[in-house]
Amino acid sequence: MLERNINLFIELLSVLVLEKEAEADYSQLLIKITRWVRESFNKEDVLKTTSEEIRKALSIDRVTIFCFNSNSNGTFIAESVAPGLPKILGVTVSDPGFEQGLESFAVKANLVAPIIKDEQLFGLLIAHQCSEPRDWQQPEIDLFTQIAMQVGFTLDHARLLQAYQVAEANSGE
Repeated sequence: MLERNINLFIELLSVLVLEKEAEADYSQLLIKITRWVRESFNKEDVLKTTSEEIRKALSIDRVTIFCFNSNSNGTFIAESVAPGLPKILGVTVSDPGFEQGLESFAVKANLVAPIIKDEQLFGLLIAHQCSEPRDWQQPEIDLFTQIAMQVGFTLDHARLLQAYQVAEANSGE
């Protein structure tokens, strides 16, 4: 009985150590992506690199950024997708929940976080797991949400920087 309890305790400790290591890796990834997106002033580069880095780090089949249009539909404006899966970059969707499109996109599990720009909903950071169903872990959800917030901050910063540069150029004339 004592031996069984000790083995169970060792097993639980191993799981806790792995969870803490994963959290540390996620923190490092968040720092890396945050630093990179804050140094980039090109919106397309920010969105593309964010998609690529998240997909690789979390072993996700597809990461995409969906941008809302003014007429309640939207377009996938950035994407990183595993080989062999359908690409959805440039696809416009009118169903906000994507219920109709998930099957044609080969999605078995998804994770979605809002991207806020200028204090308004700009779009969605979306992860699609296509190869198999996936139960998203809380650290993955937290990381994904934090990255979406950083993307929004960076888009705000890029807009302000661009406005400053235009104002400065106009004042020099």
